[in-house]
Amino acid sequence: MGIQEGSSSTPESPGSSPRPAGFLSGIAIALGSVLGTGFIPIAPATFASLLSLLLVWVLPKSVIVYGATTVACFFLGIWLATQLEQRWGHDARRITIDELVGMLVTFYLVPFGLVPALVGFLLFRFFDIVKLSFVRWFERRPAGWGIVLDDVMAGVCANIVMQVLFRVVFPVKALPQWSMLS
Repeated sequence: MGIQEGSSSTPESPGSSPRPAGFLSGIAIALGSVLGTGFIPIAPATFASLLSLLLVWVLPKSVIVYGATTVACFFLGIWLATQLEQRWGHDARRITIDELVGMLVTFYLVPFGLVPALVGFLLFRFFDIVKLSFVRWFERRPAGWGIVLDDVMAGVCANIVMQVLFRVVFPVKALPQWSMLS
């Protein structure tokens, strides 16, 4: 089931205006563009990553709740990216759900606070932009898989650095620690 409306089956060009959308299609666009950050003309992925920090902040630091949310966003992100890619073209800038998933991965099991938030944001953006050579393999996966997986891998790289920084080099003990359920 795709996001289809209008008579044209060709994707919109990157500079064109979005077609009018039905209710469900509008929700898919809102979610797939992380509440419209994908429509910001300059650095939409950076703005989506910044907005994603709000979700990271409000989510309970529970291995199960945060993990389940991340997995759900991962699969929803793949579906949304696949649908929106058909509408807007390959890995269109408007698709920013992959940044949200990557940010969730970046902060999994990391003590959260102002400094870790800033460092994690910068590390994620660095790894997302630089794209280490092994990440390119994930980026070449078809449709939404490639769109989301390269950001997941950028998040994994950022998470590894964050774990070393905030658990080994500069242990953050004053921040709430992760629990299994709450």
